[in-house]
This record gives sequence, C-alpha cells and structure tokens, in this order.
Amino acid sequence: MFFQKDPVTGFLTIQLILLLQFHIPVILQILPIANPSPCSRYQTSKHRLNGEKKLLNVYQIRKLFCIFMGYYLEDLLTGEKLPVIPSRLSGKEIALLNKSKRFDFEWNLQNRFEVYGLRLESSGIVVGLVSFECQKKNIAIEIKLIANAKEHCGSRKRYDRIAGCLIAFVCAKSFDLNFDGYVYLKAKTAIIRHYCQKYGFVNNGNSLFTDTVNSRKLINEYYGTPDQKRLKDY
Repeated sequence: MFFQKDPVTGFLTIQLILLLQFHIPVILQILPIANPSPCSRYQTSKHRLNGEKKLLNVYQIRKLFCIFMGYYLEDLLTGEKLPVIPSRLSGKEIALLNKSKRFDFEWNLQNRFEVYGLRLESSGIVVGLVSFECQKKNIAIEIKLIANAKEHCGSRKRYDRIAGCLIAFVCAKSFDLNFDGYVYLKAKTAIIRHYCQKYGFVNNGNSLFTDTVNSRKLINEYYGTPDQKRLKDY
C-alpha cells in the first residue's frame, strides 16, 4: 500500500536496503578484527587488550545486524550465538589461568608448546584452552592438551562448541602450514569414542587423527556464520 502511494520513495527504500545488505559485511571485513580468518596470526592478547573498546563496538554492530563470520559458541540457556576468537597466550597469562583452577591439567607445563585460549569476543574471557606442537617431520600437528573451562563441562555447561572451535582452529593451522589438515592426538580410552563420533577422528591404534577431508568438514562446521556455513579458503 505504501509503495503504491509513493512509488519513488518505495523504490529508494528498496535500493537502500539492498545497499546495506551488500556493504555492511564488506565494512565489517575491513575492520582489523571484524572478520578473522580460520587461522589468524594477528589475534594476540596484546592486540585484543589494546583494542578492547573497538572490539566491543565491532561486536555490538555485528550483534545488531546479526552478521559475523568466524568461530562462535551457542549459549544453551538463551540460544544466542556468541563470537569467539582464538588467541595465543603468553607465559604470564597461562600462569594466571592455571592459578585460577578453572581448567583441568597443569597448563604451566605446556609453555614449550603453542598455547591458545578461546576468548569470548564480547568480554575477552577465556572459555577453552588448547596446546599443540607443529611437527614438520610428521607433516602434522599434535594436540597435546585441550580443555573447556570447568563451568562449561558436563550436563550443566552453559556454552556449547568450545572444543569443536579449538579443534577446527588447529585444523586450519595445519592447512596454513601446508600439512594438508592433518592433526592427531593421543587420547584417553574414555574419550576415544566421543572424538570419533562427534569430530570424525580415526583411531589408528596409537592415536586419533583427522585427515584433509575431515578437517575441511570441521572448519566448515565451526567457522562461519550461524545461518550459513562457508568453506572457501581450504
């Protein structure tokens, strides 16, 4: 009815809507931390702290328009999709997290490996940890330890997809290093079945591993948008 009364205004309104649909994602992509790649090297804790105000503004914009590309968690209580960023942790940060007792294992012993934390983009809180070693000799990455924060484990957990995002990030790192997505870990018997069923790992008797095809599936599953997954880079 509105368009029939004023067709010119209606036409201009439609053009404006189309313009916003196409240009808002582009604007968000050129912001420094608006659209991280699956395996981004610039997502350091220092960068995040220095740009905390800007980071929060980007998060608010993306939340307003329901547009974001990257790793995200699902809030099981509200159903909300929460963007997260993997960032490499310093020795001091690892020590503080270890002291907090929010994570199983002694993470201070992982300093000789690469240790990444999965941060909520809105607050910077670390909800998951992973340590791994890039092995050129084996043309693969070995995951040494991976853990959710204790408050996000078991049947009472608040956030889902934490471990999946961390595993997908390591798979992306493997592609980045020309290891063809190969990642392996030595898991305890109790969780072997879980890793095989949920994440597609294969048990070769000595370890669990994910190959090129499965790693692509994991990246596609855990890196993207809530409504439309993507896999272009790999």
